[in-house]
Amino acid sequence: MNNVLLEVKDLETSLKINNEWLAT
Repeated sequence: MNNVLLEVKDLETSLKINNEWLAT
């Protein structure tokens, strides 16, 4: 369960970084 939460959080972080990178 903890691993799943970590993966989801990491995925959200990756998407946020991707969005910021695409915005520049």
